[in-house]
Amino acid sequence: MKFLFISISTSFLLKTTSFFLFRRGFAQSIFLLFVFASLFISCKRNENCLSLNLVPTSPYSNPVWYPDGTVLGFNHQVLKSVSVINPCHPYYSCSFYSDSNGFWLINKAGTGMHRVHSFQLDAPVWSPDGKWIAFCNGGQISKMQFDGANFDTSHILTLTSKGTNHFFPSWSPQGDTIYFDSDEANPGKPFQIYKMASDGTGLTRIGDKGIDSVYSRYSFCTAGKNILHIRGDSLSTHVFSMDTNGDQVLQLTNNISPNIYINNPASFNNKIFYQDKGIWTSNMDGSTLTRLCINSTLGFSIAKDGVIAYVNFSNTDTAMVDKTHGVIWLMNADGSNPEPFMYNIY
Repeated sequence: MKFLFISISTSFLLKTTSFFLFRRGFAQSIFLLFVFASLFISCKRNENCLSLNLVPTSPYSNPVWYPDGTVLGFNHQVLKSVSVINPCHPYYSCSFYSDSNGFWLINKAGTGMHRVHSFQLDAPVWSPDGKWIAFCNGGQISKMQFDGANFDTSHILTLTSKGTNHFFPSWSPQGDTIYFDSDEANPGKPFQIYKMASDGTGLTRIGDKGIDSVYSRYSFCTAGKNILHIRGDSLSTHVFSMDTNGDQVLQLTNNISPNIYINNPASFNNKIFYQDKGIWTSNMDGSTLTRLCINSTLGFSIAKDGVIAYVNFSNTDTAMVDKTHGVIWLMNADGSNPEPFMYNIY
């Protein structure tokens, strides 16, 4: 009797398990067939598939206005061609003219575009008097002299010491101090904000001394008395303000969405601007958040008259390079009148 019960129970268990395995396998098969059929139909319906998520390397990055707003600097390499390798997937190939790579200048009127340096500048920023440009160079903060037309490329000054990493320089409004990110105190750990004299002396760590914070890309607001900066963790980042000694820390944004990584904080006319899959603006307390454009991930700069220069991809969440996308656009500080400032010609 016991043996019969075990046999029946085992038989029932096997049949039940087989039934559910079959049901699960059948459901998975139907799902896979649906996915493949959808992809096939999508590709047949749109043979070029250029509306899919093509996210190429833009020929432009790091636009930065000269202090008087009459000249725009930017990294650029002239685009030679764009080839779609697989039209039904985001695979593409961009080729560039090798002798065109570097840092370029163009007048605000759109004239006089020319290359002034044969390599690109990472996170470039002009001194308030326009006589110097600071930038990242191999994990160090460097600067070059500028005479109003060209850089003195024969005399690049490295301001920080090797062995640790330093990024994202920002000049004080007086031009006598440079603020930047560094892991000087804890190499390999999250970065902190440091400051030094414009000649590289007097290195001082400011702000929260905890090593679990992340600082990145900051600017000055409120007549130079406060520093806008980014803090965050593995989930998201926020815009904060603090005074030039690192005190009076105030959180200005309160983005509760996960995986939001804000970058490039700036201010203009008592408004905050920052970048996260586009350019956003809000009041200084973080209220009235407005998205000015959708795709801008390669830096932006606000001129003294409020004109924003940025790298625009498209007017949807799909990023792609063509004649007018993946180039520098201009718009007003309220997001009005967006238009391409230059074009890809290939």
